[in-house]
Amino acid sequence: MQLIPVIDLMAGQVVEVHRALAKQLSERLKVLNNFNFLAFPDASTMRTDNKIEVWPGTGDYIEYWGTFGPAGVKSVNVRLRIQTVMGDAVTAGELIAELVSAGAGAERSIWEALLADKTLGGVAETIAVPGTVEYDVDDETYAHVAWVPLQVVLRKSGASV
Repeated sequence: MQLIPVIDLMAGQVVEVHRALAKQLSERLKVLNNFNFLAFPDASTMRTDNKIEVWPGTGDYIEYWGTFGPAGVKSVNVRLRIQTVMGDAVTAGELIAELVSAGAGAERSIWEALLADKTLGGVAETIAVPGTVEYDVDDETYAHVAWVPLQVVLRKSGASV
């Protein structure tokens, strides 16, 4: 009987993806001085703070077998939850629009912040955007919320089948 080796997940690698995303956004979006950048959802900041949180993706959170064989890849699917709670709905909505905009000179763009280093400081092979941005307003608090899907591709070490 031949055993299939277990993939070395590089202990904590998934946690590091969350942390690296929050750190990179925090460092590159310094113009957002009234924002919290959180590696995981935090109930203590509920609906009252401006924040960007890294949530597990819907559906497949971790795809282990994206590529078979040595030096394959796996991916971690996450969603950024961007919440703005401003003095008025127009200001909150405008800020969400700025955050999800892209292009040169967009100093408040999450895309510019993320694409500046697709390896997230060496944690990942690359990042991709597999879907579209969802946007909604909470009926009770009027917090504006956008959901941004991201796929973080990681190199598997010691993979073989």
